[in-house]
Amino acid sequence: MYALFRGYAVQDHQVEQGKETLKTLDGVMAGFSGKFLTGSDQLTLADVALYFSCNSLEAFPKYFKFDDYPHLKSWYQRVAETLKQYYTEGKIPAAIQMMKEFIENRMAEAGKQ
Repeated sequence: MYALFRGYAVQDHQVEQGKETLKTLDGVMAGFSGKFLTGSDQLTLADVALYFSCNSLEAFPKYFKFDDYPHLKSWYQRVAETLKQYYTEGKIPAAIQMMKEFIENRMAEAGKQ
């Protein structure tokens, strides 16, 4: 998907690589004993970093659906719920929306939407 950041069209093999990576991540998360990435009930920087990488998936509904990765989806929802307290100033939703718009614009420019 990073091809879009460089102005290139999304290629089928990139989508398949992305799906395979998400499948692997979902499988790893299936074995978690805690609520978050470190296996604990404490949110960490690792969770926040992966959360913001994963939220860009929402801009690619044609290619990726969280429902296909139930453990990833469950973790993502837990992180989102935990981060809600930081949403009060509107900065996180604004940043997410800006990323979605950027990706949508790149996809339109690349002709692969």
